[in-house]
Amino acid sequence: MPKIIIRTSEGSDLRDDIIRAVGDGELPTWQIRTGTNKIDYLTHTGQWADRALLSFDVYDDKLEIVAVKWKEQNEDAAAKKYYVGRFTEMLLIHFSDYFTNFAVHK
Repeated sequence: MPKIIIRTSEGSDLRDDIIRAVGDGELPTWQIRTGTNKIDYLTHTGQWADRALLSFDVYDDKLEIVAVKWKEQNEDAAAKKYYVGRFTEMLLIHFSDYFTNFAVHK
């Protein structure tokens, strides 16, 4: 499953700022979806809406953003890769103060 690993000691703050920016409409190509587990995920808007989700896993030294799917949804590998690509673009433009590097794993 495609994922982004961001080396940062501010993973919770970064996640919260991303979710806030999406919720406030500052990042109009992304939308928040809340699962039955009460966890917030991101999905892309437009033609890519709900074809995948991005989940956030916070650790002491990193934030992992993983492309996942809804439980009842068929796997869409292309959409997951597209989401990761678009999300890395957004990270570099809007949130680069939080990290010095990140890695993308396919």
